[in-house]
Amino acid sequence: MVDKTINLLDKKFTIFIEKKTIENRIHELANQLSDDYKGKNPIFVVVLTGGFIFASDLLKSLDFISEVYFIKVSSYAGLASTGKLNFELEIPKDKIVGRDIIVLEDIIETGLTISGVSQSLKTNGAKSVEIVSLLTKPSCFKCDLTVKYVGFAISDLFVVGYGLDYNQYGRQLNDIYQIVDAS
Repeated sequence: MVDKTINLLDKKFTIFIEKKTIENRIHELANQLSDDYKGKNPIFVVVLTGGFIFASDLLKSLDFISEVYFIKVSSYAGLASTGKLNFELEIPKDKIVGRDIIVLEDIIETGLTISGVSQSLKTNGAKSVEIVSLLTKPSCFKCDLTVKYVGFAISDLFVVGYGLDYNQYGRQLNDIYQIVDAS
């Protein structure tokens, strides 16, 4: 039996969602998006840094060509959200106007960050905005939020891997791990 625990900095994590399960769900999401956006010309907006691995695999699984842009929005320090949005990288406004936008995110916890991103895109003239998130924590939402495309809804766990990090460590892991002891 292979040990499915890892150490990152001062924390221990154990396997939560294996790579194959993640890959299968991403293909299902890609099929949904391919059906829903057939004949349309959406723009994908990848939320950095955590969303890059998920976005890469999802985009390669689509059956249509599209534009891809990256934004960087920070609100986390360590294990907790600061509650403030800081837009560090944005899309040129002229690319947004009148377009269907699909935002790709690694995880949605409180929903405040993605709500701010969605509102910013709408304010800047997007025709529509939909959200695709690998993980959501619905019990943690602090706003009214509809996420149309969800990989996995999870409880309030701290997770790393597959783009998700703990103080910038663990993003490269193929599986998703949950923290064993948060203290």
